[in-house]
Amino acid sequence: MNSYADVTELTRALADALADPSAENRAALEAVMDVYSFLRLQAWHVIIANLDSPYSMNHNLYVYHNPLTDLFEAIPWDVNEAFGSFQCMGGGPGDPPSSADVFTVDLLAPCGAEMTLNRLSYEVPEYQALYCGILDEIVDTGDVAAGGLYNVAGEDAEIAALHALLAEARQRMDDEGTLTQPPGEYSYADYVTNQGHTSVPPTGSGTTGPGPGAGPNLGYFNDQRLASLAEQIAALCD
Repeated sequence: MNSYADVTELTRALADALADPSAENRAALEAVMDVYSFLRLQAWHVIIANLDSPYSMNHNLYVYHNPLTDLFEAIPWDVNEAFGSFQCMGGGPGDPPSSADVFTVDLLAPCGAEMTLNRLSYEVPEYQALYCGILDEIVDTGDVAAGGLYNVAGEDAEIAALHALLAEARQRMDDEGTLTQPPGEYSYADYVTNQGHTSVPPTGSGTTGPGPGAGPNLGYFNDQRLASLAEQIAALCD
């Protein structure tokens, strides 16, 4: 139960593949790690700027040794600060980071710091090709508005539907005091304001600096982020 032999094998295989990305070393890594699922997780994290994560805070990443596949797999969780709500805390395009950095988060080293696992996507050519294939599936650089898995087609209607589902109960909880917000987190007023296409940040208790509780409105973030992604993917993958 307390043996870390499998973790040691994983870290050694990862180090070997990065030092020498030969077919033999890649095969050894793929024998202990689901490389594709991690690359896909990396792509989604950086595309939606989920920066309350290893990229800037060195936390919120779990790996699981799946007994059914005998492979290590990455487990996504805690993405509540995605879509521009959390800026780079450990450096980035601007240092100190600014709220504008969330639109231009880098697809390889999001906050300017290398996370060892991320290096697979740019130090191993075969894995960069896989990563680019995932990026192309998620974002259609020829039609960012309606193509790809991440687009803004129907976005306003989807946001409105979620608002209709949540609004009454959420407002009642605020009015009755049954839902208390920690300092710096969102209020109901923030939630309502945050649905538009302007750059206005949340209006309530949220802060305006790097960290949780601040960020562009959701529609505005998606528009700006997709424009940056189209340029980045074209430069990285074409």
